Amino acid sequence: MWRLYLVNAPTVFRAIWACIKPMVHPETLAKTFILGGERDYLPIFQREGLSLDAIPVELGGRSRGITARTLCTQAIQLAQAAVVRYPGVSRRDLLKVAVANLSPGARDMAAAASLQNFGRRRAG
Repeated sequence: MWRLYLVNAPTVFRAIWACIKPMVHPETLAKTFILGGERDYLPIFQREGLSLDAIPVELGGRSRGITARTLCTQAIQLAQAAVVRYPGVSRRDLLKVAVANLSPGARDMAAAASLQNFGRRRAG
């Protein structure tokens, strides 16, 4: 996990988090941020290098987003094209390369949704 940002977290969650926090591994804890409203998270996002074009409209940015299905489809298409181009490389390895070229947040979604079925698909 690169970072986890929870925005607009309700007070109940913050109370539960305070109880759970001591049990979370310090490395994970350092990557987890519980943020309030737009005034809190937009400056943090921008300080982290996220432009308004990368932040969803719902969170005050300008991005309309992309669906997980589209991300998975793109990863599978990249891997299938690579199967034709590099026939000696295993399909699983090619899919890993395709997934690695997605954004960090999309990698896990694409991998989880497509690795199971990729071996059964044929390119072209």
